[in-house]
Amino acid sequence: MIMQPSHLKEAIAYQYLCGVVKLLRAKSIAQLPSSRALALEAGVSTSSMQRAMKRMHSQGTIIIKNKRWGARIAGVHAAAIKTNPHAIQIPEQKKHAEYRWEKIRRLITEDVLNGTYKENQKLPSFKELHLRFGDCYRTIVKALRACSDGGLIRESGNNYTVTPLSRPSRTTIYLFIPEIIFPANISVHDEGHRDFLRLAEVECKNRSLNLKIVDINNLDRRTLAPEYKAGAFGAIVYCSESFKENDSVMDFLLPFNRAVALIDEPEYFRAFNARHHRTHRNVRFFSAGASATAAKNIGTMLIRLGHRKVAFISMHGAEQFLFSRRRLNGLQAAYDSAGF
Repeated sequence: MIMQPSHLKEAIAYQYLCGVVKLLRAKSIAQLPSSRALALEAGVSTSSMQRAMKRMHSQGTIIIKNKRWGARIAGVHAAAIKTNPHAIQIPEQKKHAEYRWEKIRRLITEDVLNGTYKENQKLPSFKELHLRFGDCYRTIVKALRACSDGGLIRESGNNYTVTPLSRPSRTTIYLFIPEIIFPANISVHDEGHRDFLRLAEVECKNRSLNLKIVDINNLDRRTLAPEYKAGAFGAIVYCSESFKENDSVMDFLLPFNRAVALIDEPEYFRAFNARHHRTHRNVRFFSAGASATAAKNIGTMLIRLGHRKVAFISMHGAEQFLFSRRRLNGLQAAYDSAGF
């Protein structure tokens, strides 16, 4: 028997696979047979067929997912779904499964925050927690230590006690916003700003926190300082287009060492990082409507609805504004992961 070299077997597998893809594409079928079935039909080994499939995958002709979803043809027209709705299979995005210790930590945290366990009160014993949750000693200890690391409880002998700081004494969130979106200045057309203020008010109310709105352009530091020091839980800063105004607000807030969330519409975070050499752990930046994740979710939804091509239109220009580039990158990531 004459043995064929491996590269020749791979070439045979590749040629056969090209013919299969062409035939299935004409029939608007996206799902490919298994590598084992293709190898038997082509008369080559499974490893040779798998190498051929990887070669076509690198060329962008087919998409290799995993054992469950197998391989499918890239770029099949949306008409394939109409003729065969089950031909194109888009795997659901995997969500992080909550571990048992994470669930126990979440339940204990909820019990402390809703007042089931008061300040300086001891938590139930390990035996009682075991009877309640049904988990082993190590899992319960891991959950309790996670709560302790977060400052919610503290170790007290062979047990844990709720710390006095677990229920905040400071109950006011200060919202610093530019003059243009101050409630008195919002016009009929500013639905986005109005919804943002309404949402902030509702979220604070749900957490038993007060919301106080402060105008960035008319910041009275002397009057606000003692009030903020006594009752501020933290601050939200809706960044202004003027970086000097943002700097003024941050110079006021940073010495108090409270949590600060900045809604960064005009890319102020670059100027902040350049100005402050050390990292402030209590400061977090959030981009307003500029998340690539949101755009990726939209792209995934469009793919599931059958759209195999998408047009991205930006009034600002993707090359000029960062948030346009992020949205475009999110859409591209969704379509790349699906193979279109």
